Formats: sequence, C-alpha cells, structure tokens
Amino acid sequence: MNKYGFLEGYTNKIKEYFRDRKMNRDISSTRNRLLKALKRIQKMDFDVPVEGGLGRVFVKGELKPEVLKKLGYFKSSIAIPEKGQSQWMTWRQKDDNRHLHKHDKGWFMHQDKYPSLSKIPIVLKQKKPISDLFGEVVKAAVEGTKHVVTEAVPQVSTVAEEIAGNAPTYSEAKDMGKDDYRLIKLLEQAVD
Repeated sequence: MNKYGFLEGYTNKIKEYFRDRKMNRDISSTRNRLLKALKRIQKMDFDVPVEGGLGRVFVKGELKPEVLKKLGYFKSSIAIPEKGQSQWMTWRQKDDNRHLHKHDKGWFMHQDKYPSLSKIPIVLKQKKPISDLFGEVVKAAVEGTKHVVTEAVPQVSTVAEEIAGNAPTYSEAKDMGKDDYRLIKLLEQAVD
C-alpha cells in the first residue's frame, strides 16, 4: 500500500460513479433515437421504401454494443445484407423484432413481421427447466420459419436485383430523397 492507499478506494468509487452516469446518458440518448425511428416506422415514414413493406429508417451516429445489449438487442450474424451495409453483424431487438444494419454514416432500422430463428438461442439461455422451455422453443422455431419464408427469401431476390441492377446503396437512396428513389425504382421497372 502506498502513502495514499486509503484514498484509492474512494477514487475508484468516484470513477465508477461517473462511468455509470455516462453509461446512463448513453442509454437514454440511444433509447430516444431508436424510439423516434420506431415511431417513424409505425407511421410508414421511411427514408428508403423497400418492396414488401419493410421500409428502412435511418438512425444517425454510432450505436455502442454495450448500450444496445442493455436495451434488449442481441447480435445476429444470420441476416440478408442490405446494399451498402458496412459490417456483417446486425442487431435484433428480442421483444418487438426491430432490426439494425450498420452502414457507413449510421444505421438503418426496420421492423420484421416475425422474429428470426436467431431468437431460439435467446430462449434457450433462459434459466428454466427444459420442460418449461419446450413450448417457447417450438414457438420461436415456427415464427422463425415464418420469418424465413415471408421475409428473408423474398429479400434475397430484392438484394440480388439491387446488386445486378446497379441500384444505389441505402445510404445513397436516403440522400437522394424519397421521391427521387421512387422515380429510379419506377424507371427500372419500366425498362424491365
């Protein structure tokens, strides 16, 4: 113990206090940005309309993994990538199917109709007897299959068409504005 060792405990508590306050501010700020994006999704006020009704809303800035975890999001490495997506890993919200994809200048959020199959490991991590989890696992598997059939498979063809047709990335489409992006889509359909 050094000459001022008795102060070390107090110093650590003070550092911890300020670290917790910063985390709470980050959580509050991130929650507000994500709730604002969710409200826009519910109003169908999309930055990038996407066929099939899963339009995207842009969330500006960085979203920290530790904050997303505290807000009920989990990492998902199984997702159909969006054109212009800058990292493979996406984040899903376990309670209401919000899904975040990282792009260069921020994130795009959409809300899936059904939870993905990625929810099964979340269900299995619960501290319950297997007999109690069986029904939840079956439900997650059924809903996850609906997600694959009704959302993932159609999205594969959309992404393939966007890449083959030289469509703008989602960030470029957002910067163009909704009307310009819709016009490009209409022109592409007219040419086909």
